[in-house]
Amino acid sequence: MILIAGFEGKNNSSKLALDKLKFLIKNKQKVFNFNYQEIDLLYLKNDKTKSSEQIVDMLNSTHYEKIILLGQKPKIKNKISIELQAKLNEKTLTTNFNLDELTAFLNKNKISYYFSKNCGTSYCNYIYFFTLDYLLKNKISTPAVFIHLPYQ
Repeated sequence: MILIAGFEGKNNSSKLALDKLKFLIKNKQKVFNFNYQEIDLLYLKNDKTKSSEQIVDMLNSTHYEKIILLGQKPKIKNKISIELQAKLNEKTLTTNFNLDELTAFLNKNKISYYFSKNCGTSYCNYIYFFTLDYLLKNKISTPAVFIHLPYQ
């Protein structure tokens, strides 16, 4: 199973991406080389506490092979930003996601991307840090990555 989570919001790129994935799953189509039955979609509330609780609930109910978190980055155009790390106070956590596999998929599908070490200062960074920290503290080896999508 793979978990793909993004933030709610009328014009939020991550919500729009989840809506597209939901359509593909509803129509029983493959998504990212996964069968539609292997994907859980999670619409995160725009609230740090509620989003954290949503992540914990999902991780406690299912063992995921991969976790992909999505957010919107208004300053990027025509490419995605693969976030390598999240920071909170003086602590930095780094993704354990197989970046070679991810970039091979992106290259194959002609999706432009770049790597970033700045996930931002608000919700995106917080939920990424929370997820990586929760996985570490609970000795869950599931790889997780945060991807910023351009503003739609």
